[in-house]
Amino acid sequence: MKKLRTFGIVTFSLLILLSGCTEQLEYVDGKVILVDSTLKADSTIVEWLQPFADSINKALNDTVTLLKATYCKDDSLGHLIIRQFEQAVLPLLSDSPALIVQNKGGIRVSCLNAGPLLLKDLYKIMPFENMVVMQCLPQSTFDSLINIIQSRGWYAKVYYRKCDSCCLVVLSDYLATGGDDLPFLKRFDFVPLQNLLLRDAFRKGFEIPD
Repeated sequence: MKKLRTFGIVTFSLLILLSGCTEQLEYVDGKVILVDSTLKADSTIVEWLQPFADSINKALNDTVTLLKATYCKDDSLGHLIIRQFEQAVLPLLSDSPALIVQNKGGIRVSCLNAGPLLLKDLYKIMPFENMVVMQCLPQSTFDSLINIIQSRGWYAKVYYRKCDSCCLVVLSDYLATGGDDLPFLKRFDFVPLQNLLLRDAFRKGFEIPD
């Protein structure tokens, strides 16, 4: 069977079994609609959607903050991200965490240039709907996680290394469920932090004065 080389919307011929006791079959013909440059926009639909598009674009162009320097995917960007997470997350916690961590794979830009940081830029930086969660880890698991963070050069802030009953870690639900090759974390329950997305935590951090 040859593979389709053109993306599009495909409607297939449908074989419909009529309800009731009859065994009569009815065939409904369909057609292939190719989604490419030859597809003409429907002016009625475009006009109907325009107010929604204008509203979304206006919101996405809001300025979150003005960056005074360029931050790249090294220590400078890492420190910026963790600092904003601290600003947003710490006031929401009743107990001090042992660790806040952000993996490099969750950051999808190489640099943030000096100048206006727009809301739409945050969706480029963190395009995933990952949530901020809290996870309580035993000391041995916490030590293993710290070693992995250091070996991979992830962004993190360690507040203390020795824990009493458990080590409270703030991370993404992706990592807490074993993502990015952390399968040992799946054994431990986690709790969402007020349904806060990582992207929103990053934005919220800029709203709180240092």
